Amino acid sequence: MQDQTGLEQETSASSVAIALSILKHAIISLTHQDSKLIECCLTCQLPLEIYQTIEKNSLLNLKPELCNQSVTFSANSEITFKATLHPDRLSDIPENVTTPETALDYLQQLSQTQPEHPLLNLDNWFTLSAYQGKICYTTLWATLNPSKLAAGTINEEELTQSLSQFLTHLTETELTKASDQFFQELFSDFTNPFKLDDRNKVDEHPITNAMIAFFTNDDWTFTKIQGKPILQMGYQGENGQWLCYARANESPQQFAFYSICPTIAPEERRLAIAEFITHANNGIAIGNFELNFSSGEIMYKTSIDVEGDRITPTLIKRLVYANVITTDQYLPGILAVIEGRLSPTDAIALVENNTN
Repeated sequence: MQDQTGLEQETSASSVAIALSILKHAIISLTHQDSKLIECCLTCQLPLEIYQTIEKNSLLNLKPELCNQSVTFSANSEITFKATLHPDRLSDIPENVTTPETALDYLQQLSQTQPEHPLLNLDNWFTLSAYQGKICYTTLWATLNPSKLAAGTINEEELTQSLSQFLTHLTETELTKASDQFFQELFSDFTNPFKLDDRNKVDEHPITNAMIAFFTNDDWTFTKIQGKPILQMGYQGENGQWLCYARANESPQQFAFYSICPTIAPEERRLAIAEFITHANNGIAIGNFELNFSSGEIMYKTSIDVEGDRITPTLIKRLVYANVITTDQYLPGILAVIEGRLSPTDAIALVENNTN
């Protein structure tokens, strides 16, 4: 049996060989903004054997839970594969490398002289898509722009719409493949959780401070949208899993928590969903469902305004758990209406009868 060191050496050697295979027939594309390189992508043709090695070892961060569907490629023709470089590694590309041709030449030279260079490390590349004829899939990174995510320039609306767009294409089978850490770990490569030093800096911000204190003390895993008092995390309920946001406003002093439904309503079902959430909101004591008629996005919001008073982690806890419990309760009804299996009134009856 190989020891751990032997396995690591074998994996490393395999990664180097894959990198060389990719570069043989790769096409590089560069995106600049204000003369600054903001994205580097590569497209290549791979034989099935090479692709299967990538898939088996999760090289280029190819993870099944980040693919919008499962596909089976054949050995009859090559697979077109596209990946993007981690934004943190763009600085490793010399300033005089400004065109796709010079970029490819530079990478190929590195493969001969410095095969261990970070630009050739497949952990620093993220799979965007793969296709063979009409068989194809895309990953979440094709929907979310990693460069924007890393720079913190992607706003909350873009982030939510991108996730909704991606999740819309996930079938139930693919969605169940995601672990209960799926949303919590999703952005770990691009955003970092608050550190202790960061918390000390927000002592003068009572809403933000209380928000962070609750999620930290209650053992939630969360990440911060860079430059904004917004935390993102995932929640696993009995009836599904979904993305959540916590937002702090210091002026006026408000806290809001959102659960984002993992499926958006198609245009032809939005009136039915509007009827469903109107029935659902009638009688809910804390919070309410909301529907964006333009995008079909459904969310549940709980919030509080404490202007002139104070907020505590205990108060935040009540809002958070009232939110996720209610979302989990009504999620089967939402999905039944979206899929056309039940009318809004029948779906409400099903949901509320099951809780009585």
